[in-house]
Amino acid sequence: MSDEDTQRSTSPEPTNLLQNRPQRRSRRGPAALLLRLGGVIIVCVMAIVTWQALAQHTSPPSSSAPGTNVPTKGNDNGNAVPPGWNDPAIYWQTIRTQVAQGLHLSEAQISAQLQAAGATSTATPASTSKNAAPDPGAPMANLAAQLGISTDQLRTLELNALQTACHTLVTQGKLTQADEDQRMQVFRGWDQGTLNWYVMHAFTGQ
Repeated sequence: MSDEDTQRSTSPEPTNLLQNRPQRRSRRGPAALLLRLGGVIIVCVMAIVTWQALAQHTSPPSSSAPGTNVPTKGNDNGNAVPPGWNDPAIYWQTIRTQVAQGLHLSEAQISAQLQAAGATSTATPASTSKNAAPDPGAPMANLAAQLGISTDQLRTLELNALQTACHTLVTQGKLTQADEDQRMQVFRGWDQGTLNWYVMHAFTGQ
């Protein structure tokens, strides 16, 4: 056998080399694709976590529903505003009318007696404790006691007056039924002193 025949038999054919190259590349392809896909997933997860952290940090505090703020007793200069404090005059007028009918007095009589008793009653502590705060609703409680009306009767009278006033705003389209229900829930949760104080505001403007 000649040298030329030996070289031909031992040297690979060009076509075989071309066929082997795509196979090597195809073996590397899936691994590189998986690496890229994994990198994209990691970046997406980090972006989502960062976005959630920023959203929780910058989210504004939720505001309370209309007419559900708890009042600040007495002459406190806090920012809390009682429910209905800025409602139309018909709201407070309805409260005066309903309470006056329940007490069997005129609105003028109730206003005069509350204003006369207010100066001394607000300075009298609600209990014998030295640190007890004055009862802001004491004038109304004292007036009811003078008329022979019990605390439970007074509470029922006041809550009915407040509900009638709220319903008046609902019928005029100035308050929704849901707002009325929420507001009445707040009123029912008040202690008697706070409830008296709120109703007194309809007569004295305090």
